[in-house]
Amino acid sequence: MEVRLGIKSDPVQNRFSYEWLFSLMNSLGVHDLQLGGFIELPILADGFFYELREKAEKKGIHIKSLFSMYRVMGGFFNNDSYMEKAARLTYEKYINAGALLGVDYVGASAGPVYLDKIDKKDSGIRCFFGHMEELMALAKEKGLKGLSTEIMSSTIEFPTSAEEIDLFMGYLGDY
Repeated sequence: MEVRLGIKSDPVQNRFSYEWLFSLMNSLGVHDLQLGGFIELPILADGFFYELREKAEKKGIHIKSLFSMYRVMGGFFNNDSYMEKAARLTYEKYINAGALLGVDYVGASAGPVYLDKIDKKDSGIRCFFGHMEELMALAKEKGLKGLSTEIMSSTIEFPTSAEEIDLFMGYLGDY
């Protein structure tokens, strides 16, 4: 079995340049990066991603994945059509950015339901699954291997329990 060590870029966000990070990684013999998303990412021109990929490749770094550093895309769980559309558009922008960067995976946490509307979690899960089916097709079309999420710790988020993890993996795995 081969184990590869990688780095998440979130901790250096807005503190150091990517050139610095890529040089440091190269000097340490670490060549895989999970790029943490940032506020400007969805509105950046394609050229930014082409240039970032080129800078990484020149230092022997492979940007393996792109993940929202803000934990959630939001919008799929709060029964607000405006927020739902914004979350969907943001996810599409992340997929496009990931394709330009040459990543294998793009991801974010699924999102939380409002504390005062916890009874809406099931409808939020259905909304999320509906979008994920379409987003997985888009990711495949763009050349990504898949979309990823993370297991959450708060019951207002998804997935948290063993049952929710089974539901998540079963539903999207079957798709």
